[in-house]
Amino acid sequence: MKKIICALYVFLSSFSVGVAAIDDREYIDWKDYPNIVKFISKDLNYQTLEWESFLCTGTEIGRYVITAAHCVEGRYHFTIERNDGEVVKVELLSKGDSKNPVTDWAILSLPTEVESEYTLTENITSDFGALYGFGALRILSDDEIPKIRAYLYSNNGFNADSALKLLESDIPGIGYIYNDGDKLKMSHCSNIDKSGTATHALCVSSAGNSGGGLFINDDEMIGILSRGGYLSRDDTVFASIKPSLNVMQKLSANNCDEDFIHDIFNTRYHNPKVIRHIKDYYIVQGDGISFLTDSCGNVLLDRFAPNAKDIISLEHKDGQFLIEEAAPKMGVFVSGCDGQVQSQINKIFIERNNKIETIIYLINDDNTNEQISFDGGKTFYINEREAAARFLFTQQEFDKMPEDWKECLGVDK
Repeated sequence: MKKIICALYVFLSSFSVGVAAIDDREYIDWKDYPNIVKFISKDLNYQTLEWESFLCTGTEIGRYVITAAHCVEGRYHFTIERNDGEVVKVELLSKGDSKNPVTDWAILSLPTEVESEYTLTENITSDFGALYGFGALRILSDDEIPKIRAYLYSNNGFNADSALKLLESDIPGIGYIYNDGDKLKMSHCSNIDKSGTATHALCVSSAGNSGGGLFINDDEMIGILSRGGYLSRDDTVFASIKPSLNVMQKLSANNCDEDFIHDIFNTRYHNPKVIRHIKDYYIVQGDGISFLTDSCGNVLLDRFAPNAKDIISLEHKDGQFLIEEAAPKMGVFVSGCDGQVQSQINKIFIERNNKIETIIYLINDDNTNEQISFDGGKTFYINEREAAARFLFTQQEFDKMPEDWKECLGVDK
């Protein structure tokens, strides 16, 4: 069972029961806005052991989806839904800090580039604009708004906490009003102004609008929705466009550096480190991860076996990586065998380890069919243990070798 939760950070400090006199939002046809997408993040609820889906709004621009940081924080599975029903997996590239609305931004990568009519701009050239999104609050009629206002007054809904609790229940004569997240809506925004690095406007928003763009001049996106109000045209705060724009420009120009790579992986993983920069490649390692990436952090190999600090050369040719690594200083050992057999084999390995000068890895682009050689690339084996054994033992020794030794070394004959 999936539980859908709409996301929006709301102001709790300045709530007024004075609900707006009209709701001037409009239902719009999603097919006319193909680059506005539902952004869905999933997380496992460990108490119920059920997957919960969190709904926000996103905007496609080229190879990227722009949304809010609080839509991705603490979650690891992200998809978008397009207006034709297509569901596409997206990967988190980088994000800001959701605790501050100014930095409440996130940028994710699409598997393929899309045509987009929108551009990101830092220049605010209009006081009026539009907010698009899948806010869960349905558009209210002129007759319903006075009834909601009276309902809040009669039930002492004079602060944010009590009002929110009242509004999220069935309102007598009106029903439940936060059940409209499937429909795309446009909110007319006014008084657009930049205060510091954050952008403010007067808009109507609700849970599900998070991450949606504030647009001026039809196609210029100038902010990412972070914080909104309740039922009235409230001060709405939008995160800065600049960080997302910087990421897109760096990736487009292939103008990345080690700090940029670290920021991208720090977004996804705990304490990653750029261990090595070799030619046009980076090796990133951390808790449970070991990646080979290109110069802008796109993962090429996600189970990187060689020891980064000992790599002598790294080449790519004909769909394969050829990686040469200096032999480990401690030598090669076997483990997981019968104790006495393992001890006897390792004793011989220690005596002969000085014969191993390098280890060569041959790895396909798709991370399959990893092969290993200890003889300078003359012969390759899938099993590292067998590769070492074939190099350190002669054929005559194999012919006389006990079966339990062969089993430990992973060789048949």
